[in-house]
Amino acid sequence: MKDIFNSHFTLAILSKLYQGYRPSQIAAQLMVTPQDIHYHINRMIDAGLIYKGTSNGIKWKLTE
Repeated sequence: MKDIFNSHFTLAILSKLYQGYRPSQIAAQLMVTPQDIHYHINRMIDAGLIYKGTSNGIKWKLTE
């Protein structure tokens, strides 16, 4: 789990998710594949940083 905090993608992805960007949009902006973003998102979910909400479609939300 420590690795998630050392990843240079973590803060960028969290910031973009907070702003309402979709993983495919984040991938395009960071010039990586959507699969890479989903990998990092799943690691952040496991670490308790975000959760996947399903009201009004799928949205990732930051935990408190």
